[in-house]
Amino acid sequence: MHVIIFRPAQLKGSWLFNLLLRLDRFIYWFAPSLAMLTGAAGIALCFLAWQQQLILTGVGGALLILMAAGITMLWSNYEWWLFKLSPQKGLNIPLK
Repeated sequence: MHVIIFRPAQLKGSWLFNLLLRLDRFIYWFAPSLAMLTGAAGIALCFLAWQQQLILTGVGGALLILMAAGITMLWSNYEWWLFKLSPQKGLNIPLK
């Protein structure tokens, strides 16, 4: 008895393009709130580090602020990233 496994059709484009396609709804709905929460946590950590003279906490806060800026840039330029990473022949973007 042989087990036949059917593989779904291979998506076109790079792995990053396919990942962005799969995270479409998450990016549109949750990225703004995630960016605000991450930025607020980063500012709070930077303030705590300034108050208590903690270097590593300040570095962690700065990294959270940079991560919030990156999430905001991804959210605001999402369509541009999809266009730039899309395959050259035949787009694989599902219509809404």
